Amino acid sequence: MQLLTEEIEKKAKMFPLYSQDGKKGDAIVIARYFTPWSNYVWYVLEIEDETAFGYIVGPEPEFGYFNIIDLQNMKQEVSVFGKPVEMDAVELDASVIPCEKTLGELLEEHNEPTPSYWNEENNLES
Repeated sequence: MQLLTEEIEKKAKMFPLYSQDGKKGDAIVIARYFTPWSNYVWYVLEIEDETAFGYIVGPEPEFGYFNIIDLQNMKQEVSVFGKPVEMDAVELDASVIPCEKTLGELLEEHNEPTPSYWNEENNLES
């Protein structure tokens, strides 16, 4: 599956690296990728060429950089009727329309954790 569709590439031009610094949950999500066989999810917030920055949900959710082509090349071997079959390990979440929702909205919709420091900062301001 192609992870960088024409629509994603077009809309990604609006959000080069460092363009959404400090926006936290208000950052616009360009794309959401996931692994069907595990709990890893990548929320793409900024892209330049093949390098992306976003929020990665895994054992320890964090913001970080990743390479879209590396994600696209990841494979998972599964058994289909007793025979090993190699499939894409990372898929594009087609339910997420590029640049329509914020990170905070999508994390809430998908019941995924927010960074702990978002809550700490809100408590300090109160």
